[in-house]
Amino acid sequence: DDVRIKAHFIPTCSEVVLSAPLDNWVYNRDAAYNLDGSTNPLTINMIGFNTTFASFEKIDLEYRLASSPNWTRLQTYYGNQEFYDEAEANSETNISLISSATLAYSLDIATLKLQDGYYEIRAKSSCTNDTEFISDVITGRVDLNSPQKFGTPLPIDGILGAGEDLRVGFNE
Repeated sequence: DDVRIKAHFIPTCSEVVLSAPLDNWVYNRDAAYNLDGSTNPLTINMIGFNTTFASFEKIDLEYRLASSPNWTRLQTYYGNQEFYDEAEANSETNISLISSATLAYSLDIATLKLQDGYYEIRAKSSCTNDTEFISDVITGRVDLNSPQKFGTPLPIDGILGAGEDLRVGFNE
């Protein structure tokens, strides 16, 4: 007896993993600014991709405000010189050629003046066979506004007497 087996493989694209920041990251004033007032970017690291993967083209790094349906591209990393040159000829901006097994992007949230809120970051690899791989989404919070005094502190006369409470209200 003969047994025939027929197999069909579903095309895929190279994986990509966001290794930093970790999920539930927080970017506040302490993280954003140095003592001299200069800014510290949030470092985003990508690993686990394979540029020798058949049909591998690029990795797009993207972010969005968690309440937004739209992703914003931060940077595109191309797997070879031919794809990079084509992107450059098409006047694409924020592009790089992949030259190592780890990619690092410095997201300067303070300079971009992103509003406070929850943000999502992802990486997406694309291949010429019309497939893509989307990394796990990393969620974090931007909180660059310090709490501000709200209302009048108690006691109103500024003198704390026996049995009185000291109270100060803040906007957050």
